[in-house]
Amino acid sequence: MASFNKALQRIDFYRGTSVISSPYSTDLTLEEAGPDSATGFAPIPADTLIPIYSTTLRQADTLAINLVDTSGLLSSENRSGMIQFNLQAIADLAPVVELLEPAQNLSEVSPEQLAIIYRASDDHGLRQAQLVYELKRPFQDPSPLVVIPLGTAKAIELNSYDWSLSELDLRPKDELHFWIEVFDNDGYNGPKKGQSDIRVLLVPSLTQYFDELGEREDGVTDELESISETFESIQERYDEFKEGLIEEPEGSYEQQVQLEELQREQQEIEKRIEELNEAFEQIKEELSEKNLLSEETMKAYEELEELMKEIDDPDFREALEQLQENLQQMDPDQMRQALEEVEFNEERYKERLERTLELFKQLKLNSDLEKLAQSYEELADQEQEQEAGQSDEQEGSVQNSEQKAEQEKESLLEELNRLEEQTDALSEQSSPKNEQAIQELQEFSKEALEEIKERLEQESKPNLEQEFRDLAQKTREQMESMGQQQLNVNIAALQYILQSLLSLSEEQEKVVNSTEALENQSQAFVELARQQQQIEQVFSGVADSLYALSTEIPQFANRINELKAQTLDRIQTALGQMTEREKNR
Repeated sequence: MASFNKALQRIDFYRGTSVISSPYSTDLTLEEAGPDSATGFAPIPADTLIPIYSTTLRQADTLAINLVDTSGLLSSENRSGMIQFNLQAIADLAPVVELLEPAQNLSEVSPEQLAIIYRASDDHGLRQAQLVYELKRPFQDPSPLVVIPLGTAKAIELNSYDWSLSELDLRPKDELHFWIEVFDNDGYNGPKKGQSDIRVLLVPSLTQYFDELGEREDGVTDELESISETFESIQERYDEFKEGLIEEPEGSYEQQVQLEELQREQQEIEKRIEELNEAFEQIKEELSEKNLLSEETMKAYEELEELMKEIDDPDFREALEQLQENLQQMDPDQMRQALEEVEFNEERYKERLERTLELFKQLKLNSDLEKLAQSYEELADQEQEQEAGQSDEQEGSVQNSEQKAEQEKESLLEELNRLEEQTDALSEQSSPKNEQAIQELQEFSKEALEEIKERLEQESKPNLEQEFRDLAQKTREQMESMGQQQLNVNIAALQYILQSLLSLSEEQEKVVNSTEALENQSQAFVELARQQQQIEQVFSGVADSLYALSTEIPQFANRINELKAQTLDRIQTALGQMTEREKNR
């Protein structure tokens, strides 16, 4: 007779379980007892698993087992002595799904593709996954839910889907709500569903998008100006350091601390410039991907990006480090040379900062004008579509039609207010050379937008397509006119600079040849020194013109300004030497 542990044992099961097996091997007969089965006997073949309970389990219960041998002896005369199991029903949980990408709601102009990444899990197994979306269009009833089958979801692993949005024909102000659903393999109760968080893809109007982009570009301008101000502070501190050297030319501990502090501040500037470059690159890449601006404007963005990268030149900081490390070991000539090296790189750094800031303002002005024209053209296209839709519209509720018209009017007024603000903001990027042209455009635009608002108040559904196309045309004409005027100015400036450099080159060659032919004590050095001074003054003016021109033309390499500075330095050195020879005569 087999012996059994009669302690009550617990067995957890899921509802719908049909068979439980126990690995006992014996020549006994099994007596089953349970709420959903009749008591009876069944022969048990030797060396097999005993099917203890074959009725489908639906709720918590107790399973009692009594064994009978071939002579009819029972393992227990009453239920309390039987082998008993406490059957506990556990719930089959619904699956869980996380929408990992996109991780948050997003705003995209003309989106064509959307990468979906999700992760699903279940306590047993997964079956079908699907992408569900609802497209909400302004002034229209919500569209029905659409389901895109994604196949069987892989548990725990990352699941991905590249969603092509081109067929949805997304338009400005559309909202695309979407989420992921997965189902488990519960065959008893039926598949249970898990749902991810809902994400929303907003398609902004161009005025909305350019508003947000303008704020980011303004942030770049503000940071450039802040960096420039910080660098001016460093220059002032450096001037104080040089004044201290006059009193203590041998160098002191306090002076070394001053230089170390200047180096630290310069390193902070370099870090800020690096972050600024990243922000600008992101703006440029975004505009390039969306293909919103002309090829010419995008080329200007790329050229400015290269110049911004060149701001972060370590020469100035390295010159400070060299001066600080050798401050107390330098003789007067070495000190003078080290100071000149710092000052030269300091001036070049300042020039690169100021030039980049001016070029960025110019680029932003041209870009803002093009963005305004694009926004007007988009509104004109929308007016054209609405006019076509109204002619095809079936007669419906007058109340609904009036409500829709009111919503459209409010939405358009919001767009007009944004356009007015963007037009007013053009003054922030203008300069004396284009101030009048910008003012004319602002006055024209303000008057036209006010007339549009009046029509919106007076008419229920005015067709404003032509008004918006006129605004777009006027904006583009003004932008082209400004560009042509600046091109003419730049050409004239280049011709002047080239002619001046050729003349200066000839004059400098004459001075050099005359100097070589003179004896050391010659009185002719007085006249040659005067000529050299005139050359220095003229070249200084040409250098200023060259720098001013470089703030208008991003194609000008920074190297040109560096060579200009080096040439001016050589001319001044030559003038100093000639003056010294005249004194020693």
